Amino acid sequence: MTNAIKHCHDALSIVQARRIEIPDWLRRMPANACLNSAEVARVFGVQRNTLYCAVSEGKFPAPDFKAPGLGIHQITKPQWRASTVRNEIKRRREVAARILEEATA
Repeated sequence: MTNAIKHCHDALSIVQARRIEIPDWLRRMPANACLNSAEVARVFGVQRNTLYCAVSEGKFPAPDFKAPGLGIHQITKPQWRASTVRNEIKRRREVAARILEEATA
């Protein structure tokens, strides 16, 4: 099993990866539009904590940048570009197809 396949398999089940579709609202967004962690997690059907764990383990692309937070604490907010999220959906679908192809061969 290749490293890319292992990461996809670990972070998202094959069935989920095959079913995941690029939502219309995401498809219509410009490539440089930004999504926050809640939006990205919703697209992949996971909780934000699961998303953060997958990022820290290298199983999901790191945020493209961190937006400065507001208020006293100035906590930064991770942001992904729409193109990054769309590419990850496509990559996971391709990997899932390869896994299924290998399993049936």
